[in-house]
Amino acid sequence: MITSRKGRILGAHAVGNGAGDWMQQAVFMKRFGHKLPDISHVVHPYPAHTEALMKTVDQYWREKLFQGGIAGQIMKAYVKWFR
Repeated sequence: MITSRKGRILGAHAVGNGAGDWMQQAVFMKRFGHKLPDISHVVHPYPAHTEALMKTVDQYWREKLFQGGIAGQIMKAYVKWFR
């Protein structure tokens, strides 16, 4: 997935068997102006190739929540406190 800094989907690439399974969802999300985090609201059957999208979104949220800025510092302190 290729996104803007604000999470807007700019494009996606897929290679291999079943790549079209999740590419359909990426094309839909881009066509209708959805952002990468919006994929979190979609129910994905498991196991399926669309699970790759969920892993991408999980990585997006990890980076957003735990890196940079005051929100990242607060989140790190919160996790450290409760571990």
